[in-house]
Amino acid sequence: MRLASALLFVLAALAPTARAQSTASRTAIPAPRSFAHHETIQMGYHEPSGYGLVELRPMLVGEHPEIRLSAMYNFKGRALSAPPEAVGIAVQAIDAPGAFGAGKRLVFTLDDGTTVTTDSLITVVDQSSGHRVETRSRKVLRRDFLRIVSSTRVTARAGTLEFTLGEAQLEALRDFASRMTPAAHAAALAAASAQVRTQSFQLKRDWYEAKEVDSFARPSAVQALPPYPPGVERRPWKLAVRYVVDTSGHVDPASFEGMDPADSAYVAALRQVIPLWEFKPAEKDGKHVRQIIRQVVTFEPTPGQP
Repeated sequence: MRLASALLFVLAALAPTARAQSTASRTAIPAPRSFAHHETIQMGYHEPSGYGLVELRPMLVGEHPEIRLSAMYNFKGRALSAPPEAVGIAVQAIDAPGAFGAGKRLVFTLDDGTTVTTDSLITVVDQSSGHRVETRSRKVLRRDFLRIVSSTRVTARAGTLEFTLGEAQLEALRDFASRMTPAAHAAALAAASAQVRTQSFQLKRDWYEAKEVDSFARPSAVQALPPYPPGVERRPWKLAVRYVVDTSGHVDPASFEGMDPADSAYVAALRQVIPLWEFKPAEKDGKHVRQIIRQVVTFEPTPGQP
């Protein structure tokens, strides 16, 4: 009886320590590594205000309606001196009036059943692009943001709008979060090869857009296409893909992705032949640079083939 009582006492004493360790692991800044995602993270400096920024560009998290999520934090000066206290999160609904309903807050439900809830959201509507983009945003404390990114699955809700953050989206958020330490931020900034100036911003990212280079990447040979993927009907099929052409004129395989999940079989088949694709690399200021390409690939049945 004394042994059982002693054991219960020890377990009770250890429980707070275990909970503290668990909480610490869920609020730790991820270590830099090769994150498996295809989203765009840009780092910049705004000269008029004297503030730097790190931004995860809007990534698709829902299709019907189209919903995108982005994240950003600011800091004084060109170099990050300490982890940010808070992170701004924004959710966009494209061409979906009323999608948010009467929701005033954004609620994230994590894989452990706990939640992260923002204060009342700030709403901005922009129609300058020809589409109605309604954005709702708010800052969350760093520790709460890190609880989100350390989860394996997250459901988010704002009024009647609901979406899920899967592994790919969470990986992008982890990559963004990994740049919250001064050393990691400096390393990522030094590694970013593309330097762009726009609207008083100096931006750095891993590749240029075609409009940002002096001479854009062009195929130097006919792009080989694979046979139709097994199990699909042999009929004309068009799919949109995007990829980065590196400074040697080859496709960076880690960057290659389809834009529609319905095209996954075709994308997998294309991955087998992209090492054969050759390009004249993009150029900027007399140097070869990495450039992103967005392309529509067409599969056409060959007459006489079964």
